[in-house]
Amino acid sequence: MPETTETTPDVPATVTKTRKMTHRTIASKLRRVELLLDGTESSPEIIALVEPFGYTVQKRAEGRALLLATQTQLGLTQLSRAAQKQSTEAFLETEKVGRRAHADLAAAGRALFPLGSHGRTALGLEGNAPRSLTTFLRAADKLFDGATNGPDDVKTALAAHGYTAAKLTSEHAKITALKAADSAQEGAKGGAQDLTPQQNEARAALDQWAATYLKFARIALRERPQLLEKLDVKA
Repeated sequence: MPETTETTPDVPATVTKTRKMTHRTIASKLRRVELLLDGTESSPEIIALVEPFGYTVQKRAEGRALLLATQTQLGLTQLSRAAQKQSTEAFLETEKVGRRAHADLAAAGRALFPLGSHGRTALGLEGNAPRSLTTFLRAADKLFDGATNGPDDVKTALAAHGYTAAKLTSEHAKITALKAADSAQEGAKGGAQDLTPQQNEARAALDQWAATYLKFARIALRERPQLLEKLDVKA
């Protein structure tokens, strides 16, 4: 019988390839390994044939433990990525609200105070509207600080057009919420990235175990190829 390759279509061979896999693909491959182990444990004939090649109950338990570890890591990664997605969605909505609050107050300031006036200077309304988040947050803080703590005539003019101290506080809170949402999103991103190497490490260990076991199973069952079907493997 020709010598088999180091790995099989059912078991990924390298970490490099698995990084490109979707969670659905990875889950499918883990299911193949699970069938390999379940097929072995459910057949006394297979057990009797593979044990002389070192696949005792302890060795098979080792494979089961690696499978469980990989499934656990996959589950943690899925949960982490779901949390990241949720935090990103929350951030985008909070950013929309925060930028609107800034835009409305900026529009009021420009309507009330002409270009080059001390009112625009106090509110930081010079130049183009900020685009990057960091620049925007800095400009928003300056705008709301100027509206709240700036010259009395600026505060009076804004209050006369609806921007009372209470409203400025509630609107500025939207900027504070945006900062918190940004921090939460970055934290969720970091959590997902931290899990990826652990997932790859667990899967690589399982891949190696399964590929080696399958080689010896083929040798052990070469006279009983029909038993390979119980392992979900082609003879």
